[in-house]
Amino acid sequence: VYDCHDALHGFPNMAAEIANFETEAMRDADAVLFSAQPLWEEGIRQGSGIEAKSHLVPNAVDAGVFAGAAAARQARRGTSGGRKVIG
Repeated sequence: VYDCHDALHGFPNMAAEIANFETEAMRDADAVLFSAQPLWEEGIRQGSGIEAKSHLVPNAVDAGVFAGAAAARQARRGTSGGRKVIG
């Protein structure tokens, strides 16, 4: 499984050899996961059967799942002092 979660060519310090190897890795993989629609679109343009074995698994969160988490945490431990807590 190849996990395409960033546009490697977009990083200025990314070696071209690594970024260019990505297409080969996608072609060799049994399945390719893409974390965003634009990445998926770019990936399937590479051809060689990538589209048939690709899956779009967007990075996202269902905010409703976590809606009560902050209130529950504050009820258990008191306030967070106004700071954001991410975990």
